[in-house]
Amino acid sequence: MAESVKSRATSLRTQLVTRALRQCLPGRDGDVFISTFPKSGTTWMQQVVCMLSGEPRDVDIQMRAPYIEAAIATCVFSMQRLRELPAPRLFKTHAAFEDLPVAGCTKAAPPPNVKVVIVVRDPRDVMVSLYYHSKSIKGISYQGTWDEWFDDFVNGVAPLPMAAASGADGGDGEGKSDSSKSDWFSHTLGWWRVARDHPEQVLWVRYEDMLADPLASVRRVAQLVNPSVVGDDSLLREIVHASSFGEMKQRHDACEENNEMRNAGGTSHFRKGQSGDWRRHLSAAQRERFGRVMVERLKGSGLEDAFEQD
Repeated sequence: MAESVKSRATSLRTQLVTRALRQCLPGRDGDVFISTFPKSGTTWMQQVVCMLSGEPRDVDIQMRAPYIEAAIATCVFSMQRLRELPAPRLFKTHAAFEDLPVAGCTKAAPPPNVKVVIVVRDPRDVMVSLYYHSKSIKGISYQGTWDEWFDDFVNGVAPLPMAAASGADGGDGEGKSDSSKSDWFSHTLGWWRVARDHPEQVLWVRYEDMLADPLASVRRVAQLVNPSVVGDDSLLREIVHASSFGEMKQRHDACEENNEMRNAGGTSHFRKGQSGDWRRHLSAAQRERFGRVMVERLKGSGLEDAFEQD
């Protein structure tokens, strides 16, 4: 009972923070939101966007592009401080489109002066990465088996790190969440529609494309975020190197504060950074089931063919 009350309190707190941001934080020219489902290349894209905005490679990305809902919930930033941040303001969020934490959104688009970079990763790799993350991070400490996790993820009830980042526990004690926003399919389809209809301000980036051709991907992001540097190959190559998996893992793991958030022996925030690791985890039956779910849930969007099959 106590855990259920805590879970409801966490959900309410998140809703209140989102509502406050949507009412009290007007969009400004130059604002960029990096929006992802967790474990889809969020930190990677934060590094890229920060450097495209003029920051050095060793920028503190969590302060320069803060996780906006958590920043308010934990009082690291006040609403007034967010309003007064120098341009360009950069923010990270895991919000579904209807909860994008900025004032002035319509039912179909972000405010006209706000740009959004969406990073989308194969949901099976997201599922694997999030499983290890949720077991490792103290705020969740998931105790279930892989098979239980698979079922939770497919059913859209797997615990996500949003609540943990805002100072709550992220689950109900059994490693489950009552948040409907943990459904990868609805989250992804919502943003896909907005990116399709408003390409001038919402950029859809595939994680797998970033892996395959990071320079081309950084250039695409630059075209949205800071077109003046699109032709600066020296800068773009520097960003590719500084945002590489090895470089970012080394900087992240060297930060004692980051390590304090993880259980002893838990995996690093930067675990592998690969594509296709799901093949080592999903059984034949799970592969077949997830393939059916992808076709059913993504039907009509074209996304059902966007991810490699067996």
